[in-house]
Amino acid sequence: MRFPDLILPRAHDLITVRDPGDMDSRSRVTERLPSDLRSVRYSLRDDGLLGSSFAEPIAVHSRLSLGDIHLTRIIDRFGTAMHIGDPGLPRYWFGYINAGVIEVHQGSHAAILSGTSGLALRGHPGTQSLSSDNSVRTEPVVEADALERALSLLLDGPAAAIAFCPVVDWSSGPAVTLLGLVDLLVADMQRPDGLTSNAIASATFNDFVLRTLLIGLPHDRSGHLVRTQDASAPAYISRAEEYMRANADCTIRMAEVATAAGCSLRTLEAGFARFRGATPLAVMQALRLDRAREALQQDGDVPIGDIARRFGFTNAGRFSASYARRFGEYPSGTIRPRPRKS
Repeated sequence: MRFPDLILPRAHDLITVRDPGDMDSRSRVTERLPSDLRSVRYSLRDDGLLGSSFAEPIAVHSRLSLGDIHLTRIIDRFGTAMHIGDPGLPRYWFGYINAGVIEVHQGSHAAILSGTSGLALRGHPGTQSLSSDNSVRTEPVVEADALERALSLLLDGPAAAIAFCPVVDWSSGPAVTLLGLVDLLVADMQRPDGLTSNAIASATFNDFVLRTLLIGLPHDRSGHLVRTQDASAPAYISRAEEYMRANADCTIRMAEVATAAGCSLRTLEAGFARFRGATPLAVMQALRLDRAREALQQDGDVPIGDIARRFGFTNAGRFSASYARRFGEYPSGTIRPRPRKS
């Protein structure tokens, strides 16, 4: 495991641990964490390592922050235990696993996460996570009051705690869009002239991420949120989606979609951000994938490459990867074999 390749570039907060003694039951490394994380106890699972010495780091924490969003990456060479003590952390964790396995316990809920599965939890006291050796996890963390306030604005009601479905599949649906936003945030923050260096742009991006989390990940008020969205979404959103779906096998520009919807391009982009939690281009790609899946299900004799190209996917590898993220299987797994003639 090459630590330098995994650390978030230009991280604002960076902690490197070489002495296993800093991660004993007293968790002295906690004193080096940012002050807002002092209720966390972070220790090694194997006490037999405490008397050892290592030239290379055994753990690295790196963090970037933008407004209400903190992006943390934790790299563990050896298995660790993280425990949240009183009074808890007023934040929501949306973690995904880059390598290894993470076991999470919160109240009566327990989950073992690896691969494309991740978590969505509030930092209640008593929450514990156990990592395997050679584990890497990336955690978009959001201030609880900001996310709850964003939901209250969407529902036009009082702010309250949100109970997310604790296990997230990051390989399909709006969760893929969220990962794209994380990648965008990391890349943009490396540029001194990036959008996130502008206060107005940063606030807009921050709000967009919060809305995407609320719309894209299931929680205890998702049903109410969907009903509110469907009832309040303007008609031009539906017209745009109908035009995209009907022309999924054609080369079209977003300006054409806006014209067909009867609005300006700026209004179209703002409307999709507010009511769909995604860009028009992301919705267009999702609709093309949906149409490609329908074609694969209907005619298994047509080569996959031909269907991919019909719906605008010229790179077979990218098509297969995007398809698998959305539907949980590769295109070859969708094709239904035709019954043999007797």
